[in-house]
Amino acid sequence: MIPPRVIDKLLLAMAFAAALVCSLASQRISVGATEGSVSSGNDGTTGLPILEVKAAAPPFKSHEGAVWSVAFSPSGDRIISGGEDGTVRLWTLNGKLAAAPFEGHKRYVWSVAFSPAGNRIISGGADGTVRLWTLEGKLAAPPFEGHDGGVLSVAFSPSGEHVASGDVHGMVRLWTLDGKLAAPPFKAHAGNVHSVAFSPSGDRISSGGSDGLVRLWTMEGKVAAPPFKGHQGYVSSVAFSPSGDKIVSGGEAEAVDNFRFTIGKVRQWTLDGKAAAEPFVHKDTVESVAFSPSGNYIVAGDEDGSLQLWTLDGKEAAAPLEGELGSFHSVAFSPSGDHIVSGGDDGTVRLWALGHKTTAP
Repeated sequence: MIPPRVIDKLLLAMAFAAALVCSLASQRISVGATEGSVSSGNDGTTGLPILEVKAAAPPFKSHEGAVWSVAFSPSGDRIISGGEDGTVRLWTLNGKLAAAPFEGHKRYVWSVAFSPAGNRIISGGADGTVRLWTLEGKLAAPPFEGHDGGVLSVAFSPSGEHVASGDVHGMVRLWTLDGKLAAPPFKAHAGNVHSVAFSPSGDRISSGGSDGLVRLWTMEGKVAAPPFKGHQGYVSSVAFSPSGDKIVSGGEAEAVDNFRFTIGKVRQWTLDGKAAAEPFVHKDTVESVAFSPSGNYIVAGDEDGSLQLWTLDGKEAAAPLEGELGSFHSVAFSPSGDHIVSGGDDGTVRLWALGHKTTAP
């Protein structure tokens, strides 16, 4: 099975241009497959990063194939992951399985999320179902059925009373926790809905799709603002700021001198679809984005295997993580903001510690 993002990429027919993207790169961290070695970046004044990101634990290994989605529990002491092997896995912060693998999806698990109370987990898969789980891996309700194709993204509302899901046919559905529709399904995008997210107030849903648009919706599926236009390729990921007044999106593609190059971009938006800052550039598709709990930073993971921490004005807040890990498909901050979790092509879940860089006098 070819992942929808790969299909989108093939349809865009982009050629990678190493000479162009090399000019976009600054100093980098080199991350080995297991160790996590570190070099310095640049904050524009001291020649050192503002912050430091380093491995906080050995890689979590259990999935067979790529890890497509990761999330922290609200308490910060558990991590959930969903993968190519069709399982959902619950981890402690030292990489031990906290329960047996959750089995039920017939194919890839594209997206996972914790409930705000932390006692339920939602997952969406290539089999077209949304599943609600207990922390022991038991189904808390019958599978939510109704999507006509794979479910690429799921999200809990802040109240924990609703779940949103987006699929490969551009549809978004809003569910109650017993699998009933809370509103009529609505067509959100032409092509895949890669990402859905609730506003902190719970009265808006944002979505990003393969049509290159970011959209804002009411809970009833009504358009809450004109389409947010700026990405030239598909939008992989969307997230609200903690204050709810901004949306960040990650995606790909730029046209340069009539040639198509794969360039990833992170964009910030106001809720009326205006650019809130200049875009942040990655050298390949940005697969996942997230705001820090403080709202001061944005983390982005890309298809080239780079994990970047940004300030809101597009400065490198830490030297990027780069190396032999393959694509970063999913990234998330811990509730305390001092850790980042990632999942990617190498089949591992990785926990990163975030702290202030110590410098010699």
